[in-house]
Amino acid sequence: MTFDERIQKSILETKKDCHYNPTAFIKMIEDCGGAENAVKKLLVSKNKITDGLTKLYMAGRLDLCFERIIFEPEWHDMFSKEELTEAKKRLKDLNYDVSNLSVEPFNNSSIENKEAKLTYWLLPCNEKNYDVEKAFLKYHTIDWNQTNSLIKVNDVVYIYETKPKQIVRFRCLVKAVNKKTTNKKDRDPKKVGM
Repeated sequence: MTFDERIQKSILETKKDCHYNPTAFIKMIEDCGGAENAVKKLLVSKNKITDGLTKLYMAGRLDLCFERIIFEPEWHDMFSKEELTEAKKRLKDLNYDVSNLSVEPFNNSSIENKEAKLTYWLLPCNEKNYDVEKAFLKYHTIDWNQTNSLIKVNDVVYIYETKPKQIVRFRCLVKAVNKKTTNKKDRDPKKVGM
């Protein structure tokens, strides 16, 4: 599931359970080119408590707001410490239990050198050549051939679809590099899901 899909799921639950259609938020997602950009923009906005957040608070469903969702492990490290701090403050202001919400990056704990700086990569992917989504569904991981060896373990790779939408689809933490597969035919990207 991508972050956009997670936010869409929350929007559907909001409509169903809270009888509220967050049209302004939906439009902002469209205008910003995706949920991550919209959430980041809202976290620096002057209007700290939005109508949507108020509606979810009144319905007792702050678990559906993006301020809470960004603390889920899958999305946590997509956001800066400042953005997480702002989201945590908003939740606390609404008496939400924030005692288990950390603003510290999760993935830094897995890096031996605490001073190490994360490196981020943006890689294009054309679904005609490699269906990344099917690869994740089938293997829960992907193999990606590199033309150079600059990508390292613990780097963060964003994979974006070049056509038809030109949108970031996945955020991945590199677990291994130059890993050799035992069954090349089975791991052939063109064969995935076929």
